[in-house]
Amino acid sequence: MITKKIHYTTQETYVFLDQKRKQLAALRREMIKLSLDPNEHGVLSRPQYQEKWLKKQMIIKQLVHVSQY
Repeated sequence: MITKKIHYTTQETYVFLDQKRKQLAALRREMIKLSLDPNEHGVLSRPQYQEKWLKKQMIIKQLVHVSQY
């Protein structure tokens, strides 16, 4: 540190936002290749996308429930 004249080093390397997005996109592509739905496993790039996806799932469940009668 400053008193010991040693430079500060973090334990984790900093990842910029664009790098995080690229990593997330790569993870989603790999999940799709394995026939997994990334949305079901919570791999969403933004919180508002999760809300949107949950609303869509509720609508689908309601339509399926209605069509069974």
